[in-house]
Amino acid sequence: MSRSHAFSVEVAKSFKVDIALLLQHFSFWYLKNKSDNINLYKGDYWVRMKADTLVEYFPYFTKRQLRYCIDKMIDLGLLKQDQFNDKSNDRTKWYSLTKEAKKILNISTDKIVTPKHISTDKIVTPSDKIVTSIYKEVDIEDRYRIYIDFSAIIFIIENAKDRFQVWEMQNKKTIPNFIDFLKFFEIKVEEEEIEFNVNKLLGRLKRLAFNWNTSSKTNGYSTTSSNPLIKPKRLN
Repeated sequence: MSRSHAFSVEVAKSFKVDIALLLQHFSFWYLKNKSDNINLYKGDYWVRMKADTLVEYFPYFTKRQLRYCIDKMIDLGLLKQDQFNDKSNDRTKWYSLTKEAKKILNISTDKIVTPKHISTDKIVTPSDKIVTSIYKEVDIEDRYRIYIDFSAIIFIIENAKDRFQVWEMQNKKTIPNFIDFLKFFEIKVEEEEIEFNVNKLLGRLKRLAFNWNTSSKTNGYSTTSSNPLIKPKRLN
C-alpha cells in the first residue's frame, strides 16, 4: 500500500503545507507518547526524532528543508526543542508541542499526573515498527473536524458515504469513547498496511468495533471512568 500523509487544512492555510505536515507528524507522536506515558520530561511529553528518520518519513523534503521548517516552527511558537539523551555525545533532538500548537490542534492540555515509578531507560524514538498505541487522546467537538485528520475514515466517506453513515448510526452510541476508537482504527490501518479498499477498511472497522466493545466490557472500560486514559487490553 502506498503511504499517504494527512494534514489540517486550517493549519496549512495559516502556516503553509510544509508546516502543517510536520505539525501533524509531531502531534501524532506526541499523542502516542502521552497515551503510552513515555518520554515525560519537564512536565510534558517529548518526541525524540533523528534527522535521518524525518527524511524517511518525508522523502520529498531534503534534510536541509526539514531543518529549516522545524526552526521556523520553533520561531512561530509551535514546537519547543530540548535534549534528554543519556549519552553526552548523542545530539539527537527532542521536540514537544507548545501550548499554542495544542490549542490549534485541539489537544487536551489537562494537568499531567506523573506516575510514581517511571523507567529511566525507556526512551523511545519513533519508527514504523513501534506504532503500538491503543489510541490518541484528542478533544474535538465539531463533527467535521472529528474526521478531518482520519485518512482511512475520509477515504470510506468519500467512496461509500451511505455505508459509513449506516455503520455510524448503528455503532456510535454503543462504542465507548467513539473518537478514541476511530483513532485506534487509523493506527491499526497504518500498522497492518491495509489497502485503501472500501470493503477491506469497513470489514476491519467492524471487527475492531466488536473487539473494542467486548474488551471494554471485560475490562470495565467506561467513558465515565475517573481515569479517561484507561485502555482496553489486547485489542487486535
